[in-house]
Amino acid sequence: MTDILPILPPAFAGLAPYLDWALPTEQERHFRRVGATLPEIHAFYDAVMPQIHAIAAHLDTFPGADPDALPPPERSLYNLALAFMEASHPVDLNWQRTDIDDAFPFERMEYLAPVDQR
Repeated sequence: MTDILPILPPAFAGLAPYLDWALPTEQERHFRRVGATLPEIHAFYDAVMPQIHAIAAHLDTFPGADPDALPPPERSLYNLALAFMEASHPVDLNWQRTDIDDAFPFERMEYLAPVDQR
């Protein structure tokens, strides 16, 4: 099996240095955030924040699309937006670490597949 590198829509090519945040599962994104340093999270946040509304507007051009059905560039952008939202807590709440001090150990967390509610 060949690994396919994620790509972004051309309008968001400037975010390519942050594609390592565009992971497909909540668990992978959580581990990425917890394993990052605060300066890494701030750099990611500062790069994506000015474009988050444009990202949302672009993804809205695929109304009702199942995220799994998005074209690969948009799927990468979608995952990047999810990672941004999940990584924004340490920045927005001025955390001193990448996770809450007395949080349940992230290594013990179990992630469930999303439930289809259609």
